[in-house]
Amino acid sequence: MAKQRSLAIILFSGLLAFGFHTIPSFFNNRSLSYQGIASDLQSGKVSFTEDHEEFLTDSQSPEIATIQYRDPSGEIIVKKRIDYSHSLWAPDFMQEDLRDGYTEGARVVGEEVELTCRKDSKHASKTKRIKIPSPVVIDGGFNQFLKQHWDQLASGATIQFNFAAPSQLDYYAFRVYLVKQETANGVNGLLFKMEPESFLLRALLAPIYLKYNADTRRLQQYEGITTINDARGKSLFARIVYPVTGP
Repeated sequence: MAKQRSLAIILFSGLLAFGFHTIPSFFNNRSLSYQGIASDLQSGKVSFTEDHEEFLTDSQSPEIATIQYRDPSGEIIVKKRIDYSHSLWAPDFMQEDLRDGYTEGARVVGEEVELTCRKDSKHASKTKRIKIPSPVVIDGGFNQFLKQHWDQLASGATIQFNFAAPSQLDYYAFRVYLVKQETANGVNGLLFKMEPESFLLRALLAPIYLKYNADTRRLQQYEGITTINDARGKSLFARIVYPVTGP
């Protein structure tokens, strides 16, 4: 289960260091809120929803993002905070599961990345600092990494990157490339595929598919493994749709 978590995208350094504190009020006139709806890939039933709020810079890049994950009853089950202020590709982040106390996170410290993971509230956190070869991508930074390589990817290039895996206190090499262009309901879309570079890991882990609006360059749909667990403690595989706008 830990390895599944680490390779999700959907393939953190201490709760106090990245606590879910209140966002300063001066951000309020530069915020964007939207929701994602995640459905189980097999049953099609809603597994959870995501409530996103992005606090933007003057150039409209994300600076801080908070996400609340809710179960079908509306109860908050997971919280995440991402700090892009020093890097769009390798942001600091912390995620906490309110059900069992599982936490994971990462932060950049000089030339190293500090990775943190706690199995549950009954266990102590484990932390390790490692050097990750460039380009380094952390958590939601994959979305910004893809956007900053948009023209290359849209032209058919395959882009490699190294993705931090807090639950393993390690990193894995990934790649992303264009699968197809399509138009649906008058919206031009690009479908990208994200998968491990390793042949062995590709055999063990299903790829992630990312569908973007080609005009806005915002994510419309995510399909694959998630970092959210089901009732049995196993990572959910889901199709996450962003009806209005996405990350």
